[in-house]
Amino acid sequence: MGADHKYDVVDWDLDRVYLENNETEMIIRTWNITEAYVDWTLFEIVNDSGKEISAGTYFYKSEVHA
Repeated sequence: MGADHKYDVVDWDLDRVYLENNETEMIIRTWNITEAYVDWTLFEIVNDSGKEISAGTYFYKSEVHA
């Protein structure tokens, strides 16, 4: 999945984002969603199962209101 590929979000739920283009289906699976970060794994759908492509942690700034 390179920078020159365009993927459309076709569906999502609490812990998954479903992506596809005319050649490939992908899923971003999220884990450990906190106020400061979310862990994620990108899978390519191959023969009805997931092949791990990449993983990481996305850090974001979250303002907590008391």
